[in-house]
Amino acid sequence: MLLKRIMYGFGLFSFLSIMLYFWGYANDYKQEYLVSGISFFFLAGIVYFLFVFLYFKSGIGKKIVFWGLLLIVVILSVLLVNKVI
Repeated sequence: MLLKRIMYGFGLFSFLSIMLYFWGYANDYKQEYLVSGISFFFLAGIVYFLFVFLYFKSGIGKKIVFWGLLLIVVILSVLLVNKVI
């Protein structure tokens, strides 16, 4: 139970610190960069909290998290390879 609270606390702290960063340095970025950055971190936060919830829900949730993370790694690897080449 302690690990679950730590994971949720870490997610909340990360999300709040990123939003405060964008709020504090809004003048340094164009509006389109701010919108895309905030959208990315908002969606990443949703995925993070969903994965934490599923992980602690059941054994099937742990499998879903494993395959979801594996899918994210494959997608990011493909994007990285296409960017390099």
